[in-house]
Amino acid sequence: MSLIDIVHELNAGKMPTVILIGNGVTAAIEPLGEAVDLFSEVIRFNHGVLQMSGREESIGTTTTTWVLNEDMDGEIRPKGLMSMIRILPDGYDDRFHADAIIKRELEGVPFPSSGAVMASSLLQQGLTIFTLGMDGYAKGQRNWWQDDSTPKRQHDSDLEMRFWRENRENIIPLRTMV
Repeated sequence: MSLIDIVHELNAGKMPTVILIGNGVTAAIEPLGEAVDLFSEVIRFNHGVLQMSGREESIGTTTTTWVLNEDMDGEIRPKGLMSMIRILPDGYDDRFHADAIIKRELEGVPFPSSGAVMASSLLQQGLTIFTLGMDGYAKGQRNWWQDDSTPKRQHDSDLEMRFWRENRENIIPLRTMV
C-alpha cells in the first residue's frame, strides 16, 4: 500500500487527519508533498509558510493553519490562509488578531519550540498527529531553506526530543511511513 493510499484511508475515518510541517531540514529531503496535501489539517510554522515556493514536491502546497511565534509579523499573512494561531509567552500582546492564542509552555521545557507547543495542544485534544521536519536541529542546520545553524533563540533540543519520544504513540513521523 502506498503512502497516498494510507492517507486516503485515514481521511475516510471520522477524526481529522493532522500533520505538522516543521522547518527542520528533514522536511525537504523526500518528495512527500502529494501526501502532505491530502491531510485535512496542514499546520505550518513561522517562516516556513513564506519559503514554500520551489519546494512543493517535498513539502506540499496546502496550509490550513499558520502558527507564528512572538518574533513573526502577522501582517504578512498569505492570501487564502484559513487560520492563524500565535504561540506567545506571558506579557506579549497579539496585535495581529490571531484566530487563537496558545501560551508558550511545555512541562519540563524552559523555552519550547512552537512545534512542540502546538503538538502538545493537539495531543491534549486526543488527536493523533503526523509530522514532517520536526527534527530538533538533528542535522545541525536550523531549517530547510537556509544553511544557518544558529537559531535566534536556543531551544533545548534534548528536552524537546524527550517530549517527542514520550508521545510517539500519538505522534507519527511521515517519513517512517514511506
